[in-house]
Amino acid sequence: MTLADALARYHQLEPRTLPSGVRYATKAGVRGYPELHPGVQLMLRAADLSAPRLLDATGSGGALALAARGEVEAAVVLETSRAALRCAAWALERLGTEANVQLSAGALWDAPPAAAELVCAVPATDRGGARVRAELRGAHAALVEGGVALFAMHKDQGAKRYEKEAAALFGEAEVLAKAGGWRLLRARKRREAPEPRGAEPEPFEAAGLMLTADPGVFAAGKLDPGTARLLAAVDWPALAGRRVLDLGCGYGLLALTAALAGAEVTAVDDDLLAVRSTHRNAERYGADVRALHSDVDSELQGERFDAVLTNPPFHVGKRVALEVPRAFLAAAHARLEPGGTLSLVANRALPYERDLAAWAWWERAEEGAFKVLRAVR
Repeated sequence: MTLADALARYHQLEPRTLPSGVRYATKAGVRGYPELHPGVQLMLRAADLSAPRLLDATGSGGALALAARGEVEAAVVLETSRAALRCAAWALERLGTEANVQLSAGALWDAPPAAAELVCAVPATDRGGARVRAELRGAHAALVEGGVALFAMHKDQGAKRYEKEAAALFGEAEVLAKAGGWRLLRARKRREAPEPRGAEPEPFEAAGLMLTADPGVFAAGKLDPGTARLLAAVDWPALAGRRVLDLGCGYGLLALTAALAGAEVTAVDDDLLAVRSTHRNAERYGADVRALHSDVDSELQGERFDAVLTNPPFHVGKRVALEVPRAFLAAAHARLEPGGTLSLVANRALPYERDLAAWAWWERAEEGAFKVLRAVR
């Protein structure tokens, strides 16, 4: 499969049908892919989803809201992933004017207060406790008094600890069902929260810069060792006046460093919270960085660049998903001008070199557990 074929396959939406006959879509990059997330499957089997207003924050591309639309008056699908938003938009377009489901880009704590009687979520336990607690508080704030939140969490990712925290926050909680290590918690809002629902980003220092990152953004609060290797390997002054793409920008350290060196920078990430963090950090330093919420290169139209910088993710949730970094490599090849350069850092065990044969030239430098790959289009 060529790089162009790999990129086209990555972007392809894959329709699925639930046992109830409901049609939804998934794709590479969505949590649970290639199937429906097991936590969402557990909710559909074991929980009562009837409510006047439902908020679906499961990360399933709206599959749960679509399945419940006959039991609710109105539903909102709330997603931080651009890949999941694309899937939800496809399904809602098929429903047309009949849909009682709306789509919104945002985190749970972005929902209006008292906006729903039922909130369904699969907290991002793989992204740390700060993210999960922000999601619990966001769900609590989004509920009316007496409203119910359903949380699906895995026993090996802190489920029991977070269940205790949810019980203390909501005032009432019980485990409804268990399957394959997944636990379904039903929490009922019996009290107001003792602290604000927001997710205030904490300041930290990385590479001599004071930055912030929203909870759960990759490497929030620290300098990732792989990114540190790439920072040391790139000739930053050579990027002055060049068009640079930071592919998978996280909180924006590479994008900001390139912009401060005089580059014209575009930064993209599938995670809306990463895009927000990048925008905020660029503003702090007065740097001109265009930050886009994009499923790899989905929002770039026909744009081309002189250099691509990337530390590509290779997990979606806890699953190793090598189709994602392969799409990053393919997008870099497609978006670079002839003679443009790719600078990529990765765990040295990951097999990215096989996709560099299509490039005019490439080299590898190894240091410890990491390698930096440089290639010319």
